[in-house]
Amino acid sequence: MTLAMFTGHPMTGDETHVPGDRIRFRTSDGRAIFFFFFLNDGKSIEVRAVENVMIGGVLYANRLQVSPRVSNVIEVSVHRYDD
Repeated sequence: MTLAMFTGHPMTGDETHVPGDRIRFRTSDGRAIFFFFFLNDGKSIEVRAVENVMIGGVLYANRLQVSPRVSNVIEVSVHRYDD
């Protein structure tokens, strides 16, 4: 595997390796909003919206919206449940 996960950055001196090949992001209610994992090609990741989540009293569905920002940046978000 050629991919690895890190927090921080070498320039700021706070880089830390995160073991594993997948990570979940949870909301305060304990549900997983995003699940990222490495693909076998060694150069790609897959992003999944896992569960419906409640954020600030609003229910969001597990349906992804991907918005390009510039050539090397995308924003990944979820939709309100009723949208």
